[in-house]
Amino acid sequence: MCGDGKYGKLCIDDNQITTPMLVLAFVEKSLKVQMVSCGGNHTLIHAEPVENDLSNNSLQQIKSSDSLPPLRVSKKIIEERKENIEPFASITPANDKDSKVLNIIKESAKVILYSIQYDYLLILVVMYNIVFFLLLKISGNQHKYDR
Repeated sequence: MCGDGKYGKLCIDDNQITTPMLVLAFVEKSLKVQMVSCGGNHTLIHAEPVENDLSNNSLQQIKSSDSLPPLRVSKKIIEERKENIEPFASITPANDKDSKVLNIIKESAKVILYSIQYDYLLILVVMYNIVFFLLLKISGNQHKYDR
């Protein structure tokens, strides 16, 4: 582990660096970086010890073509999305079987809403239609709406 959780302190002594730079701590400790995950307040690096076999040239020089520039990631607004799931609370299931189906649909809607940034109102409309027709089909009341 290195750094102290503050901006600009990833295995480097100077905490005032605001431009990307090569971090040599992993090379100095003979670690080979396997994966990198970046977030708004963290960078997680999974590294493993380098084998001592020098014949396979495991310590390769990092080239600029081996790296990608950082990309801006849109911020998730989870609270706003939670409000959009509340209309499902107004649906009252007719029996236990309907209740189980409704819970599955609610969970599916949550997953869809959390993973998609835009057009969640359209998804809610589609989910309402699915819930309506599933409840009709399960409860056997479809014939009432066939007029």
